[in-house]
Amino acid sequence: MLRLMKHLGVTGVQDIHEFRRFSEIAISIFYPWPDFDYHFEQLSDSTLVAIVRWCAICENVKRGGVAKFYECGCIAMLSGWYEALGVDTEVTVDKSLKTGDDKCEFYFHVKSWEYSNREKPIIREDLD
Repeated sequence: MLRLMKHLGVTGVQDIHEFRRFSEIAISIFYPWPDFDYHFEQLSDSTLVAIVRWCAICENVKRGGVAKFYECGCIAMLSGWYEALGVDTEVTVDKSLKTGDDKCEFYFHVKSWEYSNREKPIIREDLD
């Protein structure tokens, strides 16, 4: 995420609209369709929901018979992205493809826009 931010000249996000847009950009690059079918919905000025209708990773885990041993990496991955963007979030999961639901629903509740008034960018100069 830090390399993408550096490439795009992004040092953080300041509101829900920037948060959603950068989330969409990042996922379209790192997890493109058709391996990952998703969209975001804005529920309020501080809450986004990510809805995943298809995930190739989840399908492969189920096909391989190891779903009971697998822990979805979405929450950890997205939480790391949002930390890099300077967004303090609380995540809740309402539905999961892994457990048999028809989709995953991840709710991202923004607790603070930590870096909205930052003087120093969070991008490290030593990253390529």
